[in-house]
Amino acid sequence: MASALPESNACCTPCEEVPTTQVPGPAGSSAYAVAVSNGFVGTEAEWLASLDGEDGTNAFTLTTLDFTMPAELANVIVTVADTSWMAIGQPLFIQGAGFMEVVSIGSATDVTLKNLEDTASDAYLDNAAPATNISSGMKVTPGGWQGETGAAGGGDMLGANNLSDVVSAADSRNNLGLGSAATYDAANFFLVVNNLNDILNVPLARINLGLEIGVNVQAFDDELSAIAGLASAADQLPYFTGAATAALTPLTAAGRAVIDDATTDAMLVTLGRVKPRYGVLGRLLGVNMNAAATDTPMTMTATRYIIRRITLYNPTANLTTATIGVFTLAGGGGTTLAADQAVAALSAASKFLDITPQAIVGTDIRTETTLQIRCGTAQGGAALVDVIIEGEDLTT
Repeated sequence: MASALPESNACCTPCEEVPTTQVPGPAGSSAYAVAVSNGFVGTEAEWLASLDGEDGTNAFTLTTLDFTMPAELANVIVTVADTSWMAIGQPLFIQGAGFMEVVSIGSATDVTLKNLEDTASDAYLDNAAPATNISSGMKVTPGGWQGETGAAGGGDMLGANNLSDVVSAADSRNNLGLGSAATYDAANFFLVVNNLNDILNVPLARINLGLEIGVNVQAFDDELSAIAGLASAADQLPYFTGAATAALTPLTAAGRAVIDDATTDAMLVTLGRVKPRYGVLGRLLGVNMNAAATDTPMTMTATRYIIRRITLYNPTANLTTATIGVFTLAGGGGTTLAADQAVAALSAASKFLDITPQAIVGTDIRTETTLQIRCGTAQGGAALVDVIIEGEDLTT
């Protein structure tokens, strides 16, 4: 080994000793030569290729099933082609969805992700809206964390805003010597001499003015014109005398008193006439004749009446066993209007049958608004029958 060089302050003229210089040593063996000496068989290129490490895991995959974008900060299980490169807590970016965070890795293809969008903190606001369907085949790559929001500008104008951040557009135009007309395209100005005939789209102009025909204003109509041509007067009613022609006819107070009634009965009262006396007082359809000791209420159309006839009709089976009665109260209580009686003569062929009322029915005026139709003995099989009660309506 060469000795150290003498320091300059140790030199003199002439030097006390011969200075020693650094001399390169012999070249060492190459790494390839060392490998050969250690038993490697092959060319240097093959040796260099043997030094390459294994390929790393590809940090990229695709979704293999559709999934629905969860709510903000909520989780969803996503099926992908490969989860081997993912890590819990890692941010990901999914094409069409946005930024998600790995919550857990369930398998080689299933990963639980959290939607990083958080409106409250302005985080990842460009993520797809919750409930959006994300199709299969979307790219999945490592993502990045959103940085802090930068401070607002101190009044400087931004070129990207194209002057939209001017505080007062009017002041800016004035400072530039421009009037309000500068905001309009001169080619679109109306000319006074044209009296609005230079409007490019008349129907659209009507819409913009709230004057669309058939929507905001009534289109011209011959019938309306005919009515408009009449001279209105007290107690006069307009009516059509033909196509697009109209006239007036008197409408007296007495006439108005009749036509404002809601029902025919009310009109008859107004006219002072008595309603027809005899008719249907009550009707009940589909009485169950296979339900022993069961009452079915019938609402009466009159509040004061005389019963003349009780008829069963339209049976769904031959009533060989069933019995029926009519009472003023449920459970066979109150006044018996028709005692429980067999109706074996009523069949699908005979169509209808009058049952026998009690003697009191022929001598009394009834005021019950509801009567009870009672099945005494069940038929023993499915059977329905309709019931009608007729008589005089004495209601005034």
